[in-house]
Amino acid sequence: METSLTHNHIDLEKINEKLLKANIDWIDNKLLSFYLSKDMNEKGCCLINNIEYFLAYPFCCGVTEHYCQDKPKMVLFGQEYHGSKALKLNDDKTFDFESYEGYSPKGYQDWAIKHTNNMLLKPKYSFWQYIKSLTENFSICWNNLDKVYLGKKDKDEYLKNGKLTYDLEKVLSARYEAKGYESNSSCTTTNRSLIEREIQILCPDIVVFLVGPYYDLSLATAFGLDRESLYEYRPSLANSVRDISNVIKLKNNTGKDITVLWTYHPRSLQLYKITKESFVNEITNKYNTNKNSQ
Repeated sequence: METSLTHNHIDLEKINEKLLKANIDWIDNKLLSFYLSKDMNEKGCCLINNIEYFLAYPFCCGVTEHYCQDKPKMVLFGQEYHGSKALKLNDDKTFDFESYEGYSPKGYQDWAIKHTNNMLLKPKYSFWQYIKSLTENFSICWNNLDKVYLGKKDKDEYLKNGKLTYDLEKVLSARYEAKGYESNSSCTTTNRSLIEREIQILCPDIVVFLVGPYYDLSLATAFGLDRESLYEYRPSLANSVRDISNVIKLKNNTGKDITVLWTYHPRSLQLYKITKESFVNEITNKYNTNKNSQ
């Protein structure tokens, strides 16, 4: 099958294949070993204050044509996506991706691509309304910092009121040894987190973490940092968009520095009456300042 290239040489199919491979590798290397660890009981759940919390099927991002515009490329990380069913294990100790095909890595990626296109066409929620406002200046890709979450099951196996605990973040967000995904060294073994691998594959100009100040452990762990090293850079009402490029130092595949920003989730931005216009201006100004200084 012939793969089409966009006008600025982004091969969507190839990028999505690499993202899918990286996520499957993380599932095999990190998620499965955690699920089978002593931290999970035989029912596949954690007990927190004597309440059973089950692990969700993992989110897998994908790129759309919106990432192919002739604008700076931006990867946006939300907190985690809620709405999954409880993750199940087969008798042979592999994850059951057949019962709920839409929650398989490929199924989730296909859904993420479709959801991105739908939400950017008609953004229903504050999260997507703020993201759509960024498309005036940037080509965007939607992702999530935490790929899974813990939740309580309802009668249909969906997980409600979910979030990660610190113990899980320290394990699932951490770096691990696996095959590299560099285009010129696919057999290199590297010690990187899934987030680092995804950023390398996506090769953005700017990364924005829309996670708020309380996701500092996942954020720090994903880049091999101590949590304390991020404390002074937490977003606040007085400084809602923080430039952490000097703490999380990233370069894209062309050797240029990637601007890394940390801000609130759009629900909080809306609650704190930070308008979409001021949000876009703040991010754009910080990106342009860094770009002009290189």
